[in-house]
Amino acid sequence: MSAIAGLSLVAGCSNVKATGIRSGKLYPSLAEGCPVRFENLSYQEASATLEMVGLVTLSGATDQPQAWEGETRERLSPKVCELGGTVVTPNGMVSGESYLGLGTGAIQFAVWRER
Repeated sequence: MSAIAGLSLVAGCSNVKATGIRSGKLYPSLAEGCPVRFENLSYQEASATLEMVGLVTLSGATDQPQAWEGETRERLSPKVCELGGTVVTPNGMVSGESYLGLGTGAIQFAVWRER
């Protein structure tokens, strides 16, 4: 009976994982829960007024549309604060599929801070 309960608990958990990579100048991490905003800007538009501090990749995405709110924000925000950033922009996406209930795609965001 406990094995079935364990499997249903695992099935309800998300498989989306966030990985951060620092790039450029290093800045101290910001406090957990720092304000993070999403901007739908190209790299060129963002780099005109912001300084890039890294990238965050969300792996385990499915082919379902990804919204900024909800799980994407929950997984992304702590890594953005850890990198010292306050702004994220879309960088790239590898479309995935659902295989055995788990996503196989990845979404990458550029992480920026005000100059």
